[in-house]
Amino acid sequence: MLTDLDSALSYLGNLTLIEISTVKTDDTETVKYYFVTPIIADLLKEHDGLMSNEDTLKKTGFPLCMGSLSPGNDKEGITSFSVIPAEAGIHSLKVNFSDKLAGDYYDDVVNNFDGGLTEHEEAFYHYHKARVKEKINEIGSRLSRYYYDSSLYSAAFHYCKAVYELLGLESDLHVLNYLGLILQLYCDLDGALKIFLEVEKITKAKGDKQQEGAILSNIGQIYHVKGDYDSALKYLLDSLKLSKQINNKKGDGVTLNNIGEIYRVKGDYYSALKYMRDSLKNSKEIGDKQQEGITLNNISLIYDAKRDYDEALKYLLESLKIAREIGDKQQEGAALNNISQIYDAKGDYDSALKYLLESLKISKEIGDTFGVANALFNLAALYEATGKPAESAQCLKDVTEINKTLKSYEVSQALKGAGIEG
Repeated sequence: MLTDLDSALSYLGNLTLIEISTVKTDDTETVKYYFVTPIIADLLKEHDGLMSNEDTLKKTGFPLCMGSLSPGNDKEGITSFSVIPAEAGIHSLKVNFSDKLAGDYYDDVVNNFDGGLTEHEEAFYHYHKARVKEKINEIGSRLSRYYYDSSLYSAAFHYCKAVYELLGLESDLHVLNYLGLILQLYCDLDGALKIFLEVEKITKAKGDKQQEGAILSNIGQIYHVKGDYDSALKYLLDSLKLSKQINNKKGDGVTLNNIGEIYRVKGDYYSALKYMRDSLKNSKEIGDKQQEGITLNNISLIYDAKRDYDEALKYLLESLKIAREIGDKQQEGAALNNISQIYDAKGDYDSALKYLLESLKISKEIGDTFGVANALFNLAALYEATGKPAESAQCLKDVTEINKTLKSYEVSQALKGAGIEG
């Protein structure tokens, strides 16, 4: 039992179930107000010595009043908070708190009063404590998608992990997919592959061809990073077949690009360019700006390999522009890294360094381990070329350490080319 009003309401404030506001009335006096949700207003009725509205008015000059989150909403019976002056004379409080009811309250705010991110997070927090599976999946999926699309991967991972730890493979398929993608980003390739293979079984059992196609493409990408290009191509071709069966243009664009990447790393630039141009055409037709930017970046790598640096730079600058327009930080980091390599090849080391450091900063901020390793390796080469062997050696040491966890075939090959087993 909480017997002190201030400590009781401070406790509810810490739970973010009420808001506390201090208003200055003159030079020396202040009045504290508590904005109380309907749930807590009901709980307050349980305390000893609750004062009536009339008594409250006599003591403080302020009545117990109600308000709405939506201005002008005067529908009877729908209220969103109560305002109780701090000196209302409440002396004791019995709290019989329900996380389920708190979740219902915030969910109602989200659905009926245009609640924002804070209300979504509050609803998730309380539903998670109450173990309301359906709501945990529903809201967790929304939050993980929002944060993932905003390139806030650590926040997205927080919600994916919270759902998965409670619900396991009963988690929403979108949550499981984001979890796998973030594990891949964080260089846990085996963990990501394990998740994707489980989701593949689920989507097949459900007959969800769209999700199955997306997961097959993601599995292909894992094998690509591991250097198993034959397995990667097998999964990607299966993904493309499914996408075409159900006329999933977005899935087509993603997978065509990924197939092109396999041919690029194998040195078959003709086939790579063919698949990537098909992907680019598809993405432009449906307005998929994110995939358009990714494909433009990958096409640039083909022209870079052919030493057509001006053409490569043209594609990269388009890719960078799109990445910044849509807020795709991972792609922005990749484009900056690749632009640096064009300037490096042209002998403009100052510009190369500028773009590389920008790329490294972004990759570190979002936790893109592969992006960090890539930028550091290229920095090592740049420092070596500009007479800074100590800085170069440190960068290579950092890449070697990262790749112990990342286990990227391409990074390992690059390190071997530099005379390092990594």
